[in-house]
Amino acid sequence: MSEIRPSPAIIVQEDVALSECVRQMREKNVGSVLVVKKEVSGASADSLIGIFTERDFIQKVSLMPGKDWQHRTIASVMTLEPISINLAQLDEAAAIMIRYGIRHLPVVIELPENPSALVGVVSMRDLFQHYYELSLDFPLGPSTVAATEEARVSQVGLLTQDEKTRALLVAGLNGLSGSMLVRMSYEEVLTEAGLNPTLKSLQVFVVDLDFLGSAKWSLLLRYLNSDPDSPPAVLVFNPMLCTPQEVTILQKLEASRKFSIFKKPLNPLELFAQLQAILAR
Repeated sequence: MSEIRPSPAIIVQEDVALSECVRQMREKNVGSVLVVKKEVSGASADSLIGIFTERDFIQKVSLMPGKDWQHRTIASVMTLEPISINLAQLDEAAAIMIRYGIRHLPVVIELPENPSALVGVVSMRDLFQHYYELSLDFPLGPSTVAATEEARVSQVGLLTQDEKTRALLVAGLNGLSGSMLVRMSYEEVLTEAGLNPTLKSLQVFVVDLDFLGSAKWSLLLRYLNSDPDSPPAVLVFNPMLCTPQEVTILQKLEASRKFSIFKKPLNPLELFAQLQAILAR
């Protein structure tokens, strides 16, 4: 599968030191930082007031005398009112970049509690990588691209009764034609004979532990861990609904390549970054 996938974003408040932002960009090897209003709760397009990119550093910061720039805040050099794009519009990213002469687009999704949640950044580098992979995978032309893409859909399984969790996954996969969400029940996943064989067709399995109870989820996780053909599992849970011992058990699972652990309330940036990494394996 080859899809345009936004990269995780560095999000900072407007009063953060410019030197700190440059340090984070260097350490994480990214070309931009998103800037939000001070003291906001939850990053959204409404709170996004600026973006700082490598181009800003070259055109503004590099021209400052001496080390004067190290004492400035990010708000003093950022580009104001950046253009953003919805996750469902990623196919239009290249056209938008060309039209406005930009190289980075903040990406948002619609969630029930946050209609414009920031989930990442799509950059020109992301687009180069996407189209380069397409050229390798589909050298025979557009008709081959369409046929092969249809045959290579990535299935993301979901076991939950929480509408917020479901809405988050739906919103996140909405713009990716190569990904499909498959809702499942506990009875469908774990039968008397063990794991349902259809589970092995999934590329990743998202399990919400909150409504299962520890007896059910511990049995399910044992089966998933013991079966080498089962998909990687992303486990989400509310630590307030678990005992300290259960939280410790779940945190220990993070040492395994099979499991990824996320506590509620879920961070869309971190969750989608992990899902993207798993789907890219």
